Amino acid sequence: LTLTLTLTLTLTLTLTLTLTLTLTLTLTLTLTLTLTLTLTLTLTLTLTLTLTLTLTLTLTLTLTLTLTLTLTLTLTLTLTLTLTLTLTLTLTLTLTLTLTLTLTLTLTLTLTLTLTLTLTLTLTLTLTLTLTLTLTLTLTLTLTLTLELTLELTLEVTLEVTLEVTLELTLELTLELTLELTLELTLELCLRNPK
Repeated sequence: LTLTLTLTLTLTLTLTLTLTLTLTLTLTLTLTLTLTLTLTLTLTLTLTLTLTLTLTLTLTLTLTLTLTLTLTLTLTLTLTLTLTLTLTLTLTLTLTLTLTLTLTLTLTLTLTLTLTLTLTLTLTLTLTLTLTLTLTLTLTLTLTLTLELTLELTLEVTLEVTLEVTLELTLELTLELTLELTLELTLELCLRNPK
């Protein structure tokens, strides 16, 4: 009986030990499984984050590329517009230059013609001027002679007349003044001494 009891006890002990071992094993397995699961979850999360980051980066890159493309297109358009404008300006400038050249040529021709005409006119004018100068010189000589004579005569006459007139005027004025003064003095004396 005691043997059987001990055997049963040992059996139960071994069973409990095996059970505890199996329990611990299952616990460790579950722990390892949970750890692996958490690790996989974190890995997936990091992967998703990296994917989203890469997607956002690609989106920003595509946006920047499109912006740069639009900018390059606008720049090319502006360049073409400026080129066309410059071409039109150069064409207009060349046309204006040709017109100005033709105008200058015509002007130079007209100027040469006018110069020749003016030269001929100046020659004729100089001839006429020389003739008129000689005539005026002769006239001035005669006039100066006549003026000298007339001046001498007029000076003599005017001196005589002015002397006569001044003498007459001075005599008249002195007479008038003396008469006025004598009358005033007599009146004053009479008024002072009525007797």
